[in-house]
Amino acid sequence: RLWKHLFLELVFENIFAFWFEERAFFKPKSKNILKYELLQKGVSRDVLDTFFEAYVSDEIAQINRFFERRGIKIDDHLNDKEYMKKLVAKLQRRGFSYSDIKNAIDQSIKRK
Repeated sequence: RLWKHLFLELVFENIFAFWFEERAFFKPKSKNILKYELLQKGVSRDVLDTFFEAYVSDEIAQINRFFERRGIKIDDHLNDKEYMKKLVAKLQRRGFSYSDIKNAIDQSIKRK
């Protein structure tokens, strides 16, 4: 009975990890938004806390992947205040904090 429980837990964890990776790749959202969505679907808080500690990467890295996937070159838009304002607003609607967005933008500028 114990092995069955452990097996089901492992399968659930792998399916959950796969779902999260797919979701993070195609529609990046902050972990707070994802936690909220999953809580609404009935996943327990303990399972979520354990999962997010083990699998969730840095939110700044997620924002940088968002820039890369969309082909956004921050340097090209630094002087376009309206574009930057819209970009920041879009990321904030996805649950990312302003400080994480600002840090990702700063990192992107320093890399160039």
